[in-house]
Amino acid sequence: VETTATAYRFRMAVEPHKSVDLHVREHADISEKIQIAEQSDNGDVLITTGNYSPALAQVLKPAIDAQTALADLNSKIDEITENQKTLADDENRYRENLKALKDSATAKRFVDELNQAEDAIEAARKEQTDLEKQRDQAQAHLDIVIAKLSFDTDLDVVLSKTP
Repeated sequence: VETTATAYRFRMAVEPHKSVDLHVREHADISEKIQIAEQSDNGDVLITTGNYSPALAQVLKPAIDAQTALADLNSKIDEITENQKTLADDENRYRENLKALKDSATAKRFVDELNQAEDAIEAARKEQTDLEKQRDQAQAHLDIVIAKLSFDTDLDVVLSKTP
């Protein structure tokens, strides 16, 4: 094989006044980077990718589902964190009211509210701990799914769909 900047030359033995077909098969390793972002609408990503290559959409679906589950857990954890801040503020307010009222009958009401606030904070902390464990498991699952991703395609199909 002789090569130039723009061509390949292949040597073949051909008898005079005859022609010979040379079948050249080209093989290339082509990779494509695909990113599943937390902030994107994953359904649209899957549909767009599916229009490009239905097999790719099928391969990516478990990763997109795992990423969506992880994003949902992160969102719940953020909500609980905000809820804990609100409960802590309420608890501080109840404590200040209790100090101001000292031994009055209304103080009993604030003691009850303070106890309820402390119970709610404890429940929120437990829920957050549980969600963080679930998030860690979901992240591990996503990592496994991504590590197992592999995709082969026929370039004739891909290139014929490219505008």
